[in-house]
Amino acid sequence: MLRYPTIRYLAVVDRGTSGLGGPTRSDHYADPGNRGWLSFVLNSGERQDTDGGGGTYGYGKGAFFLASRVGTVIIHTRFRDGEGNLTTRLIGSSLLESYNDHDRRPFTGRHWWGDVRADHCEPLADDHATRVAGRLGLPPFDDEATGTTVVVLDPDLRDPSHDDEAAAPELSVHDAGQYLAEAVAWNLWPLTLEDRSPRMHVSVAVNGEPVKVPDESTDATLAHFAKAYREMTLRAPDAEIRCGNPRRLLGSFAAVSTLGARVRSRAAEELGLDRDTAPHHVALMRRPDLVVGYHEGPAKPHPEVGYAGVFKVDDSLDSTFARAEPPTHDSWVDAQLAGNEATFVRVARRRLAERCIELAGPRHTPAAVESASVGAVSQRLGFLLAGVGDGAPLDGDGGEGRGSNSSDHPRGAGGASGGGRGG
Repeated sequence: MLRYPTIRYLAVVDRGTSGLGGPTRSDHYADPGNRGWLSFVLNSGERQDTDGGGGTYGYGKGAFFLASRVGTVIIHTRFRDGEGNLTTRLIGSSLLESYNDHDRRPFTGRHWWGDVRADHCEPLADDHATRVAGRLGLPPFDDEATGTTVVVLDPDLRDPSHDDEAAAPELSVHDAGQYLAEAVAWNLWPLTLEDRSPRMHVSVAVNGEPVKVPDESTDATLAHFAKAYREMTLRAPDAEIRCGNPRRLLGSFAAVSTLGARVRSRAAEELGLDRDTAPHHVALMRRPDLVVGYHEGPAKPHPEVGYAGVFKVDDSLDSTFARAEPPTHDSWVDAQLAGNEATFVRVARRRLAERCIELAGPRHTPAAVESASVGAVSQRLGFLLAGVGDGAPLDGDGGEGRGSNSSDHPRGAGGASGGGRGG
């Protein structure tokens, strides 16, 4: 990779977060809540220890290494220490195959680039870290900002929606950025809603050029899921999903009907939604409103009519449903649990299936209809029917959706090539 004149990279940037503080050696004790560096940089398989964190297995960060063709990332972080002073760190890390050297000594395959000491590698710190990060072209920290930048070197841009990963074609940088923007939207939309506080602001750019991230004002299907989410938060009595034996509140549910809204995103298709059809799914989520996946129910009889639902696990059972998730965090598997916990997950899935059958309505064979013109119009009006959004035109109407960008809130970033900024 280093033989090429430019290095392609993907920079994932968050701001307005606390950064990765705490000890820089895994053999040093750290209080809960002060293990950011240990948990993210040094240790694997360590579960989150902060309220509202979504991690369960502690393996999610491995996705950064897997996304790199050379298994290497650069981590640049800034945080406030115990005295409130801003501290900056920079380190390079590789996760490769374990091996034995010529003396048959085993090595883990972990490699580090930083301030090498006798028995470990410290990160570059403060001014030194800032200077090196600048020379590498990494996104800088503005003013008093804290947070973390993870740079994936030489990202693998094979089409993730292809059935055969080995034979998957490589996406262009622009197409990869578009796919990333759609994936962000369909996984994080509850955290980006306009009336949410605090709200996550997400942006994606390719070679410095912004890529529009779909949201409820530009995508009719997302608008209906957003409306269902807002109705779910009202917690009406009929929104409760309960287990009868043992008696327990499992979570809250709401759904809305859709007219003309169709799923257009390849990223959404990978999450289990049917592309170019009306939605007939329920977004599954748990604290802190992370989308686990989309439960598919039966479709409505008319191809232009569908439904979008939301089910959120009650906070008291968050840890139970988290344990029911495989490492991919994309489903709830009751077979992983036992006793009442398995019952709660199994009953929740059954109740959702029952609700979806009710939403789909009776099955019958409709008379032949010409739906193309209806679909074209209603796709454009879908977000108005959902009662949300600011009236911005949908894709294909010649208008521009609204974007947001703030250094005071977390934001995502796409990739850039060469030594320029990966914003």
